[in-house]
Amino acid sequence: MTPVGGRAGGVSIVQVGGAAGGGAVERLTGRALPAAGGVGLRRFGEIDDGLVGVVEAPEGVVIQLMPHGGAGVLRALVGALKELGVGPVPEGESALAIARRDYPEARSGLEAEVLAAVARAASPAAVGLLAEQVGLWMGRSVDGVDWGVVEERSRVLDRLIEPATVVVVGPPNAGKSTLTNRLLGRRVSVVSGRPGTTRDWVGGVVELRAGVAVRWLDTPGLRAGSGDVVEERAVGAVAGLLESAAVVVGMSETGFGDEAGWMGMTGGREIDVWVHSKRDDAGDASEDRTGLSAERPLAVSAETGVGIERLEALVVERLGLSAVGGELWAFTPTLRRVVAGEVGLLPGYVGLGADQ
Repeated sequence: MTPVGGRAGGVSIVQVGGAAGGGAVERLTGRALPAAGGVGLRRFGEIDDGLVGVVEAPEGVVIQLMPHGGAGVLRALVGALKELGVGPVPEGESALAIARRDYPEARSGLEAEVLAAVARAASPAAVGLLAEQVGLWMGRSVDGVDWGVVEERSRVLDRLIEPATVVVVGPPNAGKSTLTNRLLGRRVSVVSGRPGTTRDWVGGVVELRAGVAVRWLDTPGLRAGSGDVVEERAVGAVAGLLESAAVVVGMSETGFGDEAGWMGMTGGREIDVWVHSKRDDAGDASEDRTGLSAERPLAVSAETGVGIERLEALVVERLGLSAVGGELWAFTPTLRRVVAGEVGLLPGYVGLGADQ
């Protein structure tokens, strides 16, 4: 199917369950549902043309409506279904129940939750790790497992689903905005030689090396006594960002020997990666810079790309995501309860039987 104008467009899926849901879809389309396991072309009232599929699941039949993925089409379709008596997901429904309903083709509860996690994961690196979890947990004996290690590892790996926050701090004109624009691939920060140009934090989700996505935030230049009330208020807001930051990148154009003043403005939050910016002349010498300390910062140039790959690798390393895979990951509420010792591993959840 192609939208008006002939240009390619996305397709979305709206799932409806239960006998009442099936009746509502039939009234909306004016036609009977396809046979179980089948797919048919339908007209969703006056909203859109699309496909209707019927999937058999342990909880009953699930109907999948597949219109074009535009926001307007989805709002109209969901509104029409509500008028026909189809309600939203019950409040308080467990993540497992939602996954089982959304992915009726899954052969176990764990497999359904893997599919749900893949769908919402921000980092491409999460896909392979999640896919191997069914095999890792299936038949797993709880004896001899260090659940403390699993719990700690899982907190780190969860950053692949919900991206961690990386905050860049430094004095005005250090090159923070230029670096942020380069990583995001679009102009989101105002680049200027005038101090105080960035009055608030800006940024977005960036995919770094190894398929790790992070929420990258550029902040106002840290300097005291500017006399600008708006600027000083913006600088004060940086403290709140630092509290939630998993990694803090400190950036300076002049080096860090005389930067004790602005470092104090971080409220004591340690710098995880040190960057000496605008080093267009660094060349291969940047490979000798570790970025591990103020005395040996990483030389980078956002203009030429010098040191950028090394910077990305250092951030991924600080997140604990440099070398992962082949280990248990408690990425669901159910598995977290297992790790906490509240429940045991139920064969029906991790295996290929009925959900437990």
